[in-house]
Amino acid sequence: MFDMYVYVTCGRYVKTNGEVRMQKDLSRERTSYRSLAVPCDERIAVISCRKLIVWAVSEHRKILVRHGVRKGTEEGCSWRHLEGSVAQR
Repeated sequence: MFDMYVYVTCGRYVKTNGEVRMQKDLSRERTSYRSLAVPCDERIAVISCRKLIVWAVSEHRKILVRHGVRKGTEEGCSWRHLEGSVAQR
């Protein structure tokens, strides 16, 4: 695992190959062992979320936001690129 973010009942993580995976319907009583692939044309380096907003930074420092994320469809439907990129330190 490369990067991970958990918010309330949904967890997202980036595998070392840049693939985004998610687990949903998590609780103390029900931990998940199955994950869903969240397809993306970019290899992701970092992922984060706040409420139902999911954003990511690709290995090429492009900024992406997951479109269509809402209760019941936490995986969303597509990634959208934002203008700009993350500065390299």
